[in-house]
Amino acid sequence: MIKRLTLITLFASITYTNTALSAPAASLEQLLNIVRQGSIVEAKENKARETRFKSEKHKQAEILSEAKQALVTEEQRSAKLEETFEKN
Repeated sequence: MIKRLTLITLFASITYTNTALSAPAASLEQLLNIVRQGSIVEAKENKARETRFKSEKHKQAEILSEAKQALVTEEQRSAKLEETFEKN
């Protein structure tokens, strides 16, 4: 499965880069350069995706922490209200 995905990615990179250059590779050296350029572009995209993922993960952790704190606050408030109700 991983080999298949790698081959698909490689083919897509070659096709994308080749289309962007508007000229087919005339030699193996050119093909190698096209593949390398595609790999560089893909690496940059992956890095940006990873950065976004980490940022979103951090935001979600903050939201969860705030929600847990709000739950504790509301549970304390509820306990005080129940206590007041029982006294009356």
